[in-house]
Amino acid sequence: MTLKTRGQRKIEYESDIQKSKDKIFEYFKKSDFRDYLIQKRNDKIKEKKKKAYFPKKIQAGKNKSNTIDWIERLLKTPIEDYRKQCLWRVLCPYLINIRKVTDQETFIILDEWLKRCSGLRTLDFRSNKIIEDNIKNVKQFLPPSKDKLKDQYKDLYHVLKAKDIFVD
Repeated sequence: MTLKTRGQRKIEYESDIQKSKDKIFEYFKKSDFRDYLIQKRNDKIKEKKKKAYFPKKIQAGKNKSNTIDWIERLLKTPIEDYRKQCLWRVLCPYLINIRKVTDQETFIILDEWLKRCSGLRTLDFRSNKIIEDNIKNVKQFLPPSKDKLKDQYKDLYHVLKAKDIFVD
């Protein structure tokens, strides 16, 4: 049996540490690091898709109080037709994303508006369910402008115009 000097033992110890480091590096290099890079790339792709889906950031309205006059008039005016479309396309996005009203307050405001609308003509749908679904699915959608409403939802536009919602 040969005795090793302190220097020889130190060299062996250091080479064992280096071998351990190499093994650890190889392990991470092959598995976890690769997985990490793949996950990071997937996250970037998801972020790009999300940005493409929501191209506009929510911006405050032209006036400082975050209100749109014609939609405020609509909230005070009951209508007979296109109530579901009004909820889905105009009122819900407006209350949540422009006025920044909570979900509970939005529900109360829309429920009261629908009750006034049912005075003109009874509702043919369950108002609670429709309001809840619209609040849940509004995401970052914004209400349409008057011009967009006129182009894409002509019938609704004419109903609102007949009720003097749009003051030009």
